[in-house]
Amino acid sequence: MAVKKFSRDTSCGMERQVHPRRLTDQSFRKMIIEKASATEHALSLNKREKNRQYRLEADLIVGRNLFCMLFGLYGIINFHYTANK
Repeated sequence: MAVKKFSRDTSCGMERQVHPRRLTDQSFRKMIIEKASATEHALSLNKREKNRQYRLEADLIVGRNLFCMLFGLYGIINFHYTANK
């Protein structure tokens, strides 16, 4: 089974296949660190997206509550105004 590794010696940035037995300890560690940092970056992006979604939902809830309170206040004032006429 071949492991994908980015080659720095190609000018066009193409990938080359490297057999696992040819990987040195240092290159294997470097590959593992690169994969871990990419995974960590993806998780942080996912967290940011979830936080943004939660903030939007909270803003909608607050907006709905404000609208309901203002509408209720208008109803109370209107009721008292018409009842005391």
